[in-house]
This record gives sequence, C-alpha cells and structure tokens, in this order.
Amino acid sequence: ALNRLAAAKDTQLPAALEIAAKDKAEPLRIAATSIRAKSGKGSAVAPLQAILSSGTIGEKQNAIATLGSIPGAEADGVIASLVSELVAGKLASELHLEVLEAADKRTDANVKAALDKFKAQRKADDTLWNYRMTLAGGSATSGRKIFLERVEASCARCHKVGADGGEVGPVLDGIAAKQTREYLLASLVTPNATIAPGFESLIVVLKDGRNFAGVAKPGGPDEVVINSVEDGVMKFKKTDVAKIQKGQSAMPDTMVLVLSKRDIRDLVEFLASLK
Repeated sequence: ALNRLAAAKDTQLPAALEIAAKDKAEPLRIAATSIRAKSGKGSAVAPLQAILSSGTIGEKQNAIATLGSIPGAEADGVIASLVSELVAGKLASELHLEVLEAADKRTDANVKAALDKFKAQRKADDTLWNYRMTLAGGSATSGRKIFLERVEASCARCHKVGADGGEVGPVLDGIAAKQTREYLLASLVTPNATIAPGFESLIVVLKDGRNFAGVAKPGGPDEVVINSVEDGVMKFKKTDVAKIQKGQSAMPDTMVLVLSKRDIRDLVEFLASLK
C-alpha cells in the first residue's frame, strides 16, 4: 500500500509513512524507511543514522543497504565509518554483508581506503574469507524456502528436513546441535573439503563400460551399493565391477554460482535453526 501511495505521489503519503514508521511490524517500518529515503525531501542520511543507533537488526540492515544507494559525501562518510568499525571488530556480524555491499558501490577515497584495510586482514589459508560475511544475519524463513523450493540449488533433492526432501545426503534434522555455522557455511561453498563421514561419493565402473556415481552405502560381501541422485539405490555384483573410484562430494560445488551471498546467508541461518 505504501509503495502504491509513493508511486502515485499521493498527498496522504507523509502521514502514512509517519504511522508506518512507528508500527509494531518490522517489515512495515523497513518499507517506510526505504520510501522516505527515496523521497528526496530533507536529509536522507540522518534518519538512517538514527536507525543504526536504535533499530532492530533487520532495520539496520535495510538502513545500510539504503545508504549504499544514496549519492553524496554524507552517505560516503557513514559507510566509511561502518567499514572502519568492521575492521576494528566493533560491528555486529549480522551487518557485515550489507556494509561490504554498500561500500563496494562507492567511489569515495575514504571508503576505498577502509575497504583496503579490511582486505588486508585476510589470512592466506582462509578458504571461507569471501563468505564469512554470510555467517550471521540471515532469515531462517527465507532460507527454508530456498532449501525446499529453489530449483537451481536443489537442496531438498538430496537432503531431508522433517518429512521433506531426499535421502542421498545426510538428514539435516538437528544438524545445528552437532556442527558450527562455519561448518555449515563450508558445506555450502567448499563441499569437497567437508564431506560428512559415511557420505563419500563413489564412481562405479562396470566391466561393460558403463559407470554410475553415488554415495556409498552398506551392502553384502559380494555387492557394491550406492545411492544415486538420479536413480536411487543401486546394487552391483562385485564380479561385474571393473573398478571403483572415489568421486567428488555429492553436494554440488556450484552453490556460489547459482545463489547470491544473501541467499547463502539465509541458508546458513535456516540450517543453524535446525536444533
């Protein structure tokens, strides 16, 4: 409704925004903040700074993202300050992604200098560096939707949560009680380095030249059993097998190509809620 009023430049918009900004519903407050910032009346930065002091995490995330789209030195100064807080370890981890995304949009020298200091903190052996800003601050609700419905991610094709999903990969109920957020993130962005025990992938090459890939499963003394994403549980007689090779993780290593960092953050948040 607010967006419709804004699009129509309705005279009731200022009053509606005033009411929405004080509403108990966070999404409504966030929408009001975004529309006010785009209205072009008065300083757009000062109200956003106020939110950074007293708003909820969601409101602060939106305020920072909005700052990133506001031109001018005033917004540059706030963003440079936020990056400096990140470098000093004083910025809430839930805000890291928004701050870095906002800073990447700026051409200001002070912002760039602060970003350079941040990049200088990278450790050579930190394989998660480019994704550490996704460890906190996501939406578990959005993450569940991605897990169950996002076709390009195909999470539920192999993993089960409750009654939903497949059984090729580990069942994820209770995963957060067993593993850290870093482990969950690594499973998404560097899956071949974090294969869960018991879910190693095999490539079974038959003597007739055919080959099949899947997760190794227990079988009888004279058989090889795998669980294939495409074909389900498959059993082969050892006498028909030419060789068995270790394969890559059944977890695709393309998550970083098909999902945004915000998507990955939401997935981490969802997985971290599975206690």
